[in-house]
Amino acid sequence: MATFFGAKLTAISTVYGREFGMLRLMLASPAWVPAILAGRMVAALVPATAASAVVGLLVAASLKSVENLAGVMNVGLFPMLSLGGALYPTQQMPSILRIAARLNPVSYAVDLMRTALGQPSELGATQSILALAWTAVVLFVMTALVFEPERRVMFRDRPVRA
Repeated sequence: MATFFGAKLTAISTVYGREFGMLRLMLASPAWVPAILAGRMVAALVPATAASAVVGLLVAASLKSVENLAGVMNVGLFPMLSLGGALYPTQQMPSILRIAARLNPVSYAVDLMRTALGQPSELGATQSILALAWTAVVLFVMTALVFEPERRVMFRDRPVRA
């Protein structure tokens, strides 16, 4: 849960930062946008795992308003948490849910945490690390493709002026 909310906070700070904060200034610089996004992701790695941080960036990159952020994050976060094995083992799920759990990066993060705490692992540390790394790379590339530096947050159908 803490990892997910860390990702949510990364998304919120990205949306606000693009409009009002330091991210706006960085985007005005000649720096390469993927380099700026990589910096945001690395900064988010301290409180959250890489896959969760990139999920937050991907959501923030495609949003047009701050009001939509909480709803979008919650609609995505709670099903991922439920299918991730944090509440109950994925091995005991029906087969269709077990397949969905294997496609869910949270399953690998939860399994890695279990391994680190000396609990029985369902997937193995190597497979979990590789799956999380692959997910982070794919989602980061997707974020870099959909991120529009010129997009501004809209409040009540009016652009905010600086």
